[in-house]
Amino acid sequence: MTDFTPRTAAACALTLLAMAADTTTTSYAPSPARPGRGIEQVGAYASALGLHESAAHVVPFEQGREFHVVATCGDGCDVDLELRSPAGRAIDRHVSAGTPEVAVIPSASGRYRAVVTMRRCDLRVCAYTLAVMTR
Repeated sequence: MTDFTPRTAAACALTLLAMAADTTTTSYAPSPARPGRGIEQVGAYASALGLHESAAHVVPFEQGREFHVVATCGDGCDVDLELRSPAGRAIDRHVSAGTPEVAVIPSASGRYRAVVTMRRCDLRVCAYTLAVMTR
């Protein structure tokens, strides 16, 4: 799998931060991705959490395609990110500082879950964004 650069993640995040104006979860799903056309964003979510709170976002993945999920948080906060299979099994997890990214090439199509946990938040609630990309 090819790594997405922090610059790519930041560009996705800037687009999504506008969606995080309040604590309501917002999602975006453009038209289906066309294979062979490079990296494409196929989903986006924005919400807010308090310290140590978690939220799960359902992300539909297709068998055999490479998917990356990137989470970003504004100044004064950090998030952890975990990807779970349709059966709830942990597939990939990012729990260190920086821009969390998890990736998978699913062996079966299904409704996977990206779980965001607010690890650090200097406010009562902190906004975060989640971008789902495929190649």
